[in-house]
Amino acid sequence: MRKKIMSDRVCQEKESIKNTKHHTTDQIDQKRRTIVRKIAVGSAALACCSVLPTKWTTPLVEFGSLPAHATTSGHVTETINLSGEIYIDGILRNKFVSDKYGPQYGKSMKIVFSSGRELYVPDTTKDVNTVPGRGYRPGGNYTYHKDVDKMEVYADRGDKSKYIVIHY
Repeated sequence: MRKKIMSDRVCQEKESIKNTKHHTTDQIDQKRRTIVRKIAVGSAALACCSVLPTKWTTPLVEFGSLPAHATTSGHVTETINLSGEIYIDGILRNKFVSDKYGPQYGKSMKIVFSSGRELYVPDTTKDVNTVPGRGYRPGGNYTYHKDVDKMEVYADRGDKSKYIVIHY
């Protein structure tokens, strides 16, 4: 019986040593993997840093012209000063007269009065009247007002604008 107990103990010890050895091998493999990962990350970081320039410089920008078919129309403005006053429906308003016809500015435009008020003209060949009283006449044959020779813009009643800016 004593032999059997001894034999069982020896088997248990061998099993314990075997498990410990296996357990230790797994830990070592895990540590090796962690170290290899750290080396790989460090190498990648070092490679990235070696590509960066040692001194930063201002980039050189070269300007050239685009061919006609590749250019786009830029934002253009024109300022027209107060030309006088006009009575419309018995109300005195500031009047701004251009030396061009409305359509010569393009298909549409936005007119900004020096007071900050705006007038949008979606079709420069047609008259525009707003409820507060701002108005636009394209001039010439474009308007049914035959006395309007060139483009005219009218301010609201009481608007003391001294100039308008046309965005087209």
